[in-house]
Amino acid sequence: MATNHPRDGARDGLRLESATVMAAARHQWPGILTRLGIADRHLRRQHGPCPGCGGRDRFRFDDRDGRGTWICSGGGADPLAGDGLALVRHVFGCGFAEALGLVAGVLGITGASPCPPPATRPVAPPEPPASRLPSVMRQWSESLPLTGTCPASRYLAGRGLALERWPDDLHCHPALPYWADWDGKPFVLCRTPALLGLVRDKTGEIVGLHRTYLADRAGAISKARLVHPDTGECLPARKLASVTPGATTGAAIRLAAPDNGRLGLAEGIETALACWQVSGIPTWAGVSAHGMESVRLPDDVAGVWIFGDHDTS
Repeated sequence: MATNHPRDGARDGLRLESATVMAAARHQWPGILTRLGIADRHLRRQHGPCPGCGGRDRFRFDDRDGRGTWICSGGGADPLAGDGLALVRHVFGCGFAEALGLVAGVLGITGASPCPPPATRPVAPPEPPASRLPSVMRQWSESLPLTGTCPASRYLAGRGLALERWPDDLHCHPALPYWADWDGKPFVLCRTPALLGLVRDKTGEIVGLHRTYLADRAGAISKARLVHPDTGECLPARKLASVTPGATTGAAIRLAAPDNGRLGLAEGIETALACWQVSGIPTWAGVSAHGMESVRLPDDVAGVWIFGDHDTS
């Protein structure tokens, strides 16, 4: 899938020429991506977990022609792919302009800056990006706890999950906008019910929001099938919003309190709930395979059970 970028994007009230930013970023993508919080293990030109949607070996970063290119089979029959800017958007769930601003910040480019020569030494650290916590909390405030009959509850029930009490950190949004980009301009592709999961760090602070977009098909609730109307690209039904780049590293969706120091870890909300239901061990969702490996646990957790989902994608 070829990735076409529009001419420019907005950052801090200025106009950023995308050609300027992309020219400066060429052959610099591994360094840029690691500065934004994407672990180096994902950038070694070999198959492994996707930093945006998990799995085991669905992702490969190949950096063709220094453009930061990659491919992820998480989109099913229509793989997700693109350049370094597209990877920033995929991992952080942001639009074109925000992603362009993040990359420009790493490179030290402002709206009026000429294209700098290729970096020969580490660039100066960027100013901290604006927090997305207000946006995360707004979406959370628009949602409601699971009721057992709401679309999110019905989706989980369709996966064979039945709990006497649903976790407090799971909500159902009645009609969450799905934002996509068309020629660099954000637009709402659709509004669907969504399963929301708060992502918390070791101290319990909210650092992100996991969103699963849902659809009703003949009375059965399943993940939404989303296709870009212009490119035909298969879009992910799951998105992770991080309050700042890299903030969700080591974080988890806390579905229950540890039981006498016992805690399970699994990839994904559905797998974690199923493991809790079958084993009786409270289980947290690490969002992705990489996230599960790096979860930082509270000090009172003495025993940890790791539950795999045998994902071969």
